[in-house]
Amino acid sequence: MFNPLVENPANLSTDELEKKVIELTKKYTTATRFPNQSVLMQISSVLTMYREELVKRQRQELQNSTNKDNDNDLGSLINVE
Repeated sequence: MFNPLVENPANLSTDELEKKVIELTKKYTTATRFPNQSVLMQISSVLTMYREELVKRQRQELQNSTNKDNDNDLGSLINVE
């Protein structure tokens, strides 16, 4: 998803993204009390965009840590002759 009116989430730090997700979740909860569905849709789309970026970053971190674990293989420590 892309919204031209919202800052690119790739340019934000992870902490900033998490704060924005919390803030938008509060706004979404407040907006559910009012009958204007278009506001809910806009908030929901931006919230989804930020959450997708967070998930992408978490997957990348997990993949990097998995690759580091594979690089630290114990096979070189055991010498079988």
